[in-house]
Amino acid sequence: MAMPALPDVPIPGPSLPASALDAFPDDGNRYEVVYGELLVSPSPTNRHQRIQERLGRLIGKYLEQARTAVLRYAPQGYDAGPTTRVEPDLGVIPAALDNQETPYQAGDLLFVVELLSPSTTRADRFTKRRLYQDAGIPTYWLVDLAAEAIEVWSPGATFPLVARERVTWSAPDAGAALVIDVPALFAPI
Repeated sequence: MAMPALPDVPIPGPSLPASALDAFPDDGNRYEVVYGELLVSPSPTNRHQRIQERLGRLIGKYLEQARTAVLRYAPQGYDAGPTTRVEPDLGVIPAALDNQETPYQAGDLLFVVELLSPSTTRADRFTKRRLYQDAGIPTYWLVDLAAEAIEVWSPGATFPLVARERVTWSAPDAGAALVIDVPALFAPI
């Protein structure tokens, strides 16, 4: 019995270039590379998608009123040098970049949201957080599905602020802040 053929993709080495992701299969997994490290995430769970959708609706409605920034969902990629390309669950970029044809840069992001799952916890909490902080992204939320809390990170933070009741974020020049009721976010349908 012959072994199945492996896809024609580069084998990760000590430092995988971001451009190598262009050859990876469209197989339902999310492929990212951060500082040369390959990160692979399987398709999200129903709960992950439900909470991502809720957050997306809340953030999107807020940004429509603010008119200064726009929301993007994965698989929108952001480059940060030759060995880094990420696809955050939710990313907010300035409205001026909305129709840009060239690839977005991680430094373009004003706000990032990642939802933790068992398969992404290490990458989201450590590897990608370090990237987002290094890139100077003003706010990074880690939505902890198990703890039903949101960790709020900023570029210089050693530890996050942990929100269990209410969390806020303000888009540049938006005036009012977005306020999210954390228990309502996690409430079952």
